[in-house]
Amino acid sequence: MRATALLASTALWGASHAQTAYRPFPEGNAGWVGIHGARESVGFYDLFNSSDRITEFLPDTVIADTLYHRLSVRGVGETQMLAPPYSAWPYIEPMRTLCLFRQDTATRKVFVYQPESHQSMLWFDFSLGLGPYPATWALEGAEAEVLALDSMELNDGWHRTWVLGHILNGEPLDSAFCTIIEGIGSNRGLVPVGYGPNFYEAFDSLRCHSVDGLAVLPLGSSACDLTLTVPEVSRSYSNPLVIPNPTTTEFSIEGIAGQGPFVVTLLDGMGRPVKRWSRAGRSTRFDVHGSSPGWYTLVVERKNGRALHVKLIIE
Repeated sequence: MRATALLASTALWGASHAQTAYRPFPEGNAGWVGIHGARESVGFYDLFNSSDRITEFLPDTVIADTLYHRLSVRGVGETQMLAPPYSAWPYIEPMRTLCLFRQDTATRKVFVYQPESHQSMLWFDFSLGLGPYPATWALEGAEAEVLALDSMELNDGWHRTWVLGHILNGEPLDSAFCTIIEGIGSNRGLVPVGYGPNFYEAFDSLRCHSVDGLAVLPLGSSACDLTLTVPEVSRSYSNPLVIPNPTTTEFSIEGIAGQGPFVVTLLDGMGRPVKRWSRAGRSTRFDVHGSSPGWYTLVVERKNGRALHVKLIIE
């Protein structure tokens, strides 16, 4: 039954779109707005992280005589504790380079430059039929298969789509976890979707996409807002803000100065203490030089025993 449906879908897709011009991936003056969310286990704590992320172009660059287009990403979000004391705190994802990419319109493929290996990795393949989907930067760590070929109507016309299933041990785990959209990326946005051991119930969703200031997705929209509204953060101990986050060398915690003595403990992904600072309530800057990249938790404790938990990313 499944094979028959897929064959029918393939035949309809081929007949309907044989004359449709290929839509290349944007190479400038475009933007994407996505939503990211994931539950995360950090030591004994169960957290839910959610953020709005905006991806836009930065100036191009040349590497080994090859032109690459540069994309940036930034966001604002909130972390919620899913157990007592059920606290929540905002965080900011400062602008950073998402990737450098190039595309080959002849083969309908998009590649991301990997600084570590000085090579390119496949990002999107807009040429495939049914069958295994190759390893890509967009679906980090996921084994996928093209289960159906389809199309969707957007504000600039029809776009081909590839419906992917997440495969685990040779069997479909999620039969439609991602849809690749020609000329746009996917319905899960552009940021790689990870499958690390500390994350579960993760989701990424593309909210809107625009080119030359005009909304392409979703259908019927007149605009795609590429601005980010940073929530007004209360400067109180009950609502601290870690800046910058992610960080590479140091960070500060706003909202705790003048609140009396406190202790800050840095926990790794397994809940083990890595660093600990004792402060009298004035200095709020903390050095993390030499710490391994990854996801950490900051535990901020006051003398009265009250504790807050804040997510920190070290790059």
